[in-house]
Amino acid sequence: MAILAMPQLKRAWHYDPASPENVRYYGIAPSVKLTYAFYYLALLAFLAMMTFGIHDMLEPLRGGTR
Repeated sequence: MAILAMPQLKRAWHYDPASPENVRYYGIAPSVKLTYAFYYLALLAFLAMMTFGIHDMLEPLRGGTR
């Protein structure tokens, strides 16, 4: 994973804030950023609940008692 991440790390270390693609990328409105953050946190919560549910459903198959 570290080897595959090296090109991206190199680009991050040589970040140019005046580059047109960086200006467009980081020029997103704060409301859009907050909306995306909410969606990611909601997805995280959903996946955590589903993982817990699957864990509980598989517990009897492993011989555990709860």
